[in-house]
Amino acid sequence: MTGYIAARCLAPAGAEAGGAQVPDVRLDCRLPQAAGLDPEALCAAMEQALAVLAPGLRVVRDAPGDPARLRLAVALTPLSDRGLSGQLAWDRGDTEGPQTGPEVRLQAMDSTLRPGMLPGFAQALLTSDPALLPVLQALADAPPGYAKP
Repeated sequence: MTGYIAARCLAPAGAEAGGAQVPDVRLDCRLPQAAGLDPEALCAAMEQALAVLAPGLRVVRDAPGDPARLRLAVALTPLSDRGLSGQLAWDRGDTEGPQTGPEVRLQAMDSTLRPGMLPGFAQALLTSDPALLPVLQALADAPPGYAKP
């Protein structure tokens, strides 16, 4: 069984209809039930890791397809009650198209998966491809409504 978490964001800059600012990252993520953890636990860990890696980044959890400046997605595969495998993909909505990082595994040796293991897994996913960090930092440094290339 493969779960799909998505930190969803789209590339238009500026304000949405109604004048609201478009967030940098739209995050829609849940662990597959087969992982045996709270489905929202990885979302919280991803938000924490993003706050450390790119302070000031506006991250919003919401419905897929809502506008934002970057779309992140993680394809997750539960390996057992002791492990997960995940791969991060991102898309700025530009001509480069989607990019995909390497597979990252979380494996517990002496117990089943615990929520305290997820922050390290989230950080490993976000730093698994060196091309993503500069994109996140540029979005965090850009003024609201401005999409840096």
